[in-house]
Amino acid sequence: TSHQIIANTPLDAWMEVMYRLNRFGKNIQIAKGVRRTLFNLDVHIENPAPEREELLRKFNFDPNELQAYKEDMLLGELLEDTTYTYGNRMRKYFGVDALDEIVGRLIKDSLDRRLFISLWDTKNDMTSDTASDSSVPCLTDLYFVNLDGRLMLTANFRTHNAVSAWLLNLYGLRSIQEYVAKQAGLDTGKINVKSRWIGIDLD
Repeated sequence: TSHQIIANTPLDAWMEVMYRLNRFGKNIQIAKGVRRTLFNLDVHIENPAPEREELLRKFNFDPNELQAYKEDMLLGELLEDTTYTYGNRMRKYFGVDALDEIVGRLIKDSLDRRLFISLWDTKNDMTSDTASDSSVPCLTDLYFVNLDGRLMLTANFRTHNAVSAWLLNLYGLRSIQEYVAKQAGLDTGKINVKSRWIGIDLD
């Protein structure tokens, strides 16, 4: 129920995530079927810059899909028939653009300890009676630290699909990190991804 990975690049990290799930995961029956699961997986990526396209294709990832997700992450508007987006939760949902607030606080005090964004709305998300677990955010919070002039980002996920979402989410987190760092006049640093529940659909 506690695992830590330290990796250099996104794909190095993802491959180690898949290995840990295969080696130490437990098959658990949930409403949607059997999932091979780990709890409390912490992954630290030293260099979270996007991978080369040829490397992504080697592992069957679509570079265009990853880039599109990276760009969409910062959009605040909620499209019709969409229950949530991370961009909306960060920039519109709570009536404040939290990313720009983070930038302002960093500029005012580079060691501010309030550089925290919650995307989870306890009142609505906890009591939601929709059938799909995906109707509420998987990414629950973000924390930013200026570490020697480099912006480190730590992200907590309530639940995580290791195959279809982990690397995609990391690209989205990189977009957030790049935006805040650029606006605050900092370089980008490490990204830490903490998954409370992470699994693979065995089918």
